[in-house]
Amino acid sequence: MMLRVIYLSLFTIASALPPLSPSNARNNASLISHEDGSCIIQAAHFLPSEPGIVPKNFKGLRFDCEFDKRFVLPLDLDANQEKEMRGMLVDGRLVANYSMLVFNPPNANPTTSKQMEIKVVDESVRIPRGADMLAYIKTAPTPRPPAFHKEDGDPFFFFPAPKRALVIKVIDSDGDTVSETPAQLSDYVFGTGGDSITARSQLNACSYGKFDLKPESPEGLDSNTSAEGVIKVTIDIPFSSGKYAVESAVRDEAAKILGYELPGEAYDYVMISVKCYQYCNWAAYAYTNSWLSVFKNEFITQPGVILHELGHNFNLDHSGENESEYGDHTCLMGNSGSLYSTDGGRMCYNGAKNWQLGWYEEDGDKIDLDPNNRDGDDNWTGTL
Repeated sequence: MMLRVIYLSLFTIASALPPLSPSNARNNASLISHEDGSCIIQAAHFLPSEPGIVPKNFKGLRFDCEFDKRFVLPLDLDANQEKEMRGMLVDGRLVANYSMLVFNPPNANPTTSKQMEIKVVDESVRIPRGADMLAYIKTAPTPRPPAFHKEDGDPFFFFPAPKRALVIKVIDSDGDTVSETPAQLSDYVFGTGGDSITARSQLNACSYGKFDLKPESPEGLDSNTSAEGVIKVTIDIPFSSGKYAVESAVRDEAAKILGYELPGEAYDYVMISVKCYQYCNWAAYAYTNSWLSVFKNEFITQPGVILHELGHNFNLDHSGENESEYGDHTCLMGNSGSLYSTDGGRMCYNGAKNWQLGWYEEDGDKIDLDPNNRDGDDNWTGTL
């Protein structure tokens, strides 16, 4: 295999990269152009395929560099750089699907800095080893860490519902695809055929009716290629081509069918159903603070897995315990066995995640537990 190496000087970054495709106002990437030598930083969270188990060397979080909708490359970071990126994501200096990686940072010194050049090596963006990531990242104007409480009027506030959703059943060039028909997928995800335990029903229950995952059907498609909230897309490459090639091909073909780039004005969330490609120890993954999630094999039929991935779209991180990234099994953002079944997932996000989402804001939801402010006859009963 030919190794492709391109040197991108911080001070002579080529301006020939294609401009960022226009998109709807909900897509934060539309606010930024990389004509100055930059890309949008995306953060993809992966869920292991085995309940309660995290394989050795499993990467639950991976960073990508999005130049436009058809050109996304992984960021190649050393261990310290990845740790720094994670820290910035937590404290809000880095907001996924919003902050930029700048190839020509204004404070770089061309003669003494380690940050002399960025390389695109074998289809990944390699940051110079030992370089300080903060110098490359144009941070959010107002930091919004993942744990920031959402309030009405906040630019990152995305409730109330309904929210329009689309599932894409992908068929590759070898004819490989999940066994479920579009109608079956519509029922598993949205309950359109009578399924009582679905991603839609659980989101509605967990949010006390504030979030409705509504299936949105494109017009003009027949029942062989679509169902309520579901379309079939055939790509001209095999799934073995890998994550980036498959995602790009799916978005290309979906745009031909729909007549616009996803998510367009029609959709708030898009779920892609694929068969296994590269490193098959994952069940699904989703992009933080975004609209896109991807599900392998049967996991698109499991409500708990879908809610876990949509949680990342909502800007939620994993729920850990005892030094395990997925260890809180009381929460959808862990990896308890309750997530992994078609009738499972009858659980919600934990208290910290619910506070972050801002779903429960009525006066009756607030309880004063300070004994100094209560008399002996003042009691409270209810459901927590």
